[in-house]
Parts: sequence; C-alpha cells; structure tokens
Amino acid sequence: MFSAALFLGIFLPHAAGSFFLYDDFAILAGAPGLGFRELMTRETGGFFRPVAVLLFGWQSQVFGWNSPAGYAVISLALHTLNAALVALLLGRFGADRAAAIAGFALFFASPWAGEAFFWTSAQFDLLATAAVLGTCLLGSAYLEAAGPRRGMLAAAALACAALALLSKESAVPIPALFLTVVAARPFARPPSRKLAAAVSVLATLVVGYLLLRSRVLPGLEGPYGRFGDLVKASHLLENAMRFGRAFVQLPLPRYPLLPTGAAFVLTVLWTISLGRLLRQNWRRAAALLLGFAVSLTPVVFVGLEPGSTAGGRLLYLPGVFAVCLFVIAWHRSSLAPVAVALILALSLPSLVWQNRLWSAAADLSRAAVERFGAALPSARPIWVLDLPSTFEEGPYVLKAYAFRCFFGERLTVPVRAEAIVLGWRDGGPVALRSMPDPFSDPPQRDELTLSLGVVPAER
Repeated sequence: MFSAALFLGIFLPHAAGSFFLYDDFAILAGAPGLGFRELMTRETGGFFRPVAVLLFGWQSQVFGWNSPAGYAVISLALHTLNAALVALLLGRFGADRAAAIAGFALFFASPWAGEAFFWTSAQFDLLATAAVLGTCLLGSAYLEAAGPRRGMLAAAALACAALALLSKESAVPIPALFLTVVAARPFARPPSRKLAAAVSVLATLVVGYLLLRSRVLPGLEGPYGRFGDLVKASHLLENAMRFGRAFVQLPLPRYPLLPTGAAFVLTVLWTISLGRLLRQNWRRAAALLLGFAVSLTPVVFVGLEPGSTAGGRLLYLPGVFAVCLFVIAWHRSSLAPVAVALILALSLPSLVWQNRLWSAAADLSRAAVERFGAALPSARPIWVLDLPSTFEEGPYVLKAYAFRCFFGERLTVPVRAEAIVLGWRDGGPVALRSMPDPFSDPPQRDELTLSLGVVPAER
C-alpha cells in the first residue's frame, strides 16, 4: 500500500515532469549510434561502462530529446525491479512473505538514495545493482542445485556478473558480496569446494574485466582521476563514517526539529536493529555488515555530505544490505510493524522534499534550455550570465556544454557561462553565489551577453 502510494503520488508525477539534468546531456548525446563492440574498446565520458551506455543509446534512439519522461520511466522500472530482487533476497535469507514485502517497501522508499531514481544519469547504479542482486540470487541457487539445472544457473549468474561489471565499477567487489550473501543465509553451508570454485570464477571474471578496462583506461583511471590517487588524497575513515551517517541524516527541509528529530529516531532504530541481530545470530549480522562495508569500497574516496540528496546514488547498493539487516533483525517480532512503519513514516517527508528539489531542478533546466534556444541561431559567441548550476541541497541542473549537446548543429559558436549555485529559500530556488562554469568554452571577442532570467536572487 505504501509503495503504491509512493509510486502514484511521487515517483510517477516526477517522471511525467522530468527533464535532462547535468551529465544527462553528455551521456545521451554521446550514446546513440555506438555498437557494443565499439563500446568495448573505448571510453565514454572518462568511464568504461559499455552495457549501461548501450542502454542509454537505446533510450536515446527511442525517446530522443523530446520525451524526457521516457528515461525517467526506465529509471523507475529498474528501481522497482531492484526492490523486487531485494524481496527475493530476503526470501533466500529465510524471511516470510510479510518480511519480504516490508523489505520491498523499505528499499522502494530508499530515502538515503533518492538521487538514484530521481536523476537519469544514475541508471548506471540502478542497472549495476540489479545485476549484482541477480548474481547473488542465481549464484546461491546454483550452490543448492543438482543436475543440469546447475549449469544453467551458473551461466546465468556469470552473465549477470558480467552485466554488473560492464555497467559500473561499483560491481568490482562482486565476489566478496556474493560470499557475504552466502554467509548470511540460515541454511546449511554449501560444500566448501563448490563455494570456492564459484568465488574463484567470479574473481577471475573481475580480473578479466580489470584487464580489459586497463586497455581502455590505464591505471584504474576515470574522469575524477586515478583510483589510487583518489584514495590517497581522501580521508577514508571519515568518509566511511559519513556514509554511515547518511542512513540516519536523511535529506529533509529545515523545519524546526525535523532533521534532528528524524536523525535521533533513526539512530535509535538502527542501533536496536543491529543489537537484535547480533543477539539472534552474530554471524549473520557480521556478514551483512561486511556486505555493507564491501559495497562502499569502490566509492569510499568520496566525501559524502549527509543530509544532502547529492551522492545518494552511491548509497543505493549499500542500502540493499542495510535493508536486509533491518528486516531480518525484526523478523517475526510483534514490534516489526512498528519498526517498519517508523522508517517509512520518516521516509515520506524526505522523499517529498527530494522530489520537490529534483522537480525544481528539472523546471529550471527546461526553462534555461528554452530561453537559450530562443537566442539561436547566433553568429556571435554566447556568454550566459546566469546558468543555474547546482543546488546546495544537492540536485544538479546544467553545465555549459548542455546547450551544445541539446541543440547540436543549431549551435555553431562557443558558449561560456557564469554558474549560479542555488539554494531553497521561502518555498523556492534562489541564487546564492556565482562562479565561472568550469565546463565553458574560453572567452571570445564580441560575445553576445545572454541572461536566462530563470533564477531569482536571494531575498
């Protein structure tokens, strides 16, 4: 019931009013026309994610620039699929139907990871998570199967693992994630030789992926730099604590006591849940905690800001283990409905708030693109004085190159912009400060000065 209300009241209306934001423009402009073989031998935007880019390319051919809602519907479908897979995973953990439904509702809400389903570019995370879950479910079924069915399950699990790795780098720890899922099951342990063989095959697949990726992007490089350099420059322990805090400090409006009160209630709930599971079965608790920690390893160099909707996509896969821990801890307890209802009750204002922010970002992006398009064609270079760039609360809006991606051959001159950082004040977005947009073209002579006029100044 709660999930249906979210779908009809928040997610579907958001999809209907969505528009392209930030990286969406570059991803969708670069994806069409690229075949799988070509994608396996080149980087796109500094990443090596051929399967996910192929999905973006298909969507771009179907929806183009005129149907942004189509991309949002695909994101929503992937998110719904993942919630269903989490429910199936809970079934593998011995949860009854009521607990599996609770797990579906909790993961479908995922207030800590709203960015993953409110932003089209986060489909990388949605697809990779679906494939990781598929690997864990099929792999654990393989360990219990006999006869010819075993071979089919093994092949399907490996196909899912390859799909995950070729969708996003966050799937690299998939052998360890599979191990934690096996360890968290209540059933008899599979033969150690069979389990070791399964993990070895997954590890070999990961090594093959890394070798293939290194031919395209040497040294574990990406658009943010080399992974090793990023890790060295970051504060890993502090970052890990920030990721943990993000599950209690949800994105919420600054109403009196709401963020603080919600954080207090969630801290108590998560603490009690962990304590319950440790008392019930410390091995299962340790396995799920380890799965949560392992799922963070590819992104722990990021300094996440708890309470912001930015970076929520990085919490999407860890959220699988958090939800499973919570549901199993309260399994068959008379207080389980109360515990689940508390989290869902706190999720609702967070999702309403995040939807408002991301919808405002979409409205600003749409209005800015329309205003810019009204100035075309132009024979003079264009200097945009007030490009809506990012919200301090998290959502992203535009980069200067978005216009070139969207308008294509209609835009033949350089574009630079002054990027506006936005904030939510008195019920709407306002301009807080500005800076040169780092994605602009260099300054030119005889520029056409263009004010988009879509963001009011702070009152």
